[in-house]
Amino acid sequence: MRPSRSRPVRSGPFLLLAIFLCPGAAGLMGWAGGAAAALYQLYWGATAGNLRWKGMLLGLGGGLVAGLAWWALMTTVAIRGLRQRGEASPRLVAWGAFAGHAAVLVATAILLGGMMILNGRWSGPAALTGLVFAAVAGLAFGAVGGLLTWGAAVLARGDEQANGAVVSHPD
Repeated sequence: MRPSRSRPVRSGPFLLLAIFLCPGAAGLMGWAGGAAAALYQLYWGATAGNLRWKGMLLGLGGGLVAGLAWWALMTTVAIRGLRQRGEASPRLVAWGAFAGHAAVLVATAILLGGMMILNGRWSGPAALTGLVFAAVAGLAFGAVGGLLTWGAAVLARGDEQANGAVVSHPD
């Protein structure tokens, strides 16, 4: 990549993506935290009064961190591709799926590990169940996020194809 020949990229579509994606990831993981608490109560056979709140808060925190990390990675990949090739790559969908898979697995490990530490109990079957759900959900939500990132990249190109304006590039 030659910096003097890099193409202009608008950041607005990527910021808009973050505004919707990161709280969405936090909300989904918060819901998953409540569901994980219900699974732990089932496996432990006991009712813990604030276990659901602990799960929801751990899920919210882990989901927000995972969403921000996913967004930062995907935005970096998209902008780098735009500056090097001048066009949005459909490979962003695959990148999003695999990055989402990893991000959701990490967020779920934080959630489940945190619940086990806070409650002083280990439950292998509950952890395995949670990680299986996370693996599938991460691929699905990551692919949808990758598709949205591809759309943001198309909008962010900042060239004549993306916004109808005539822009001269030093090619």
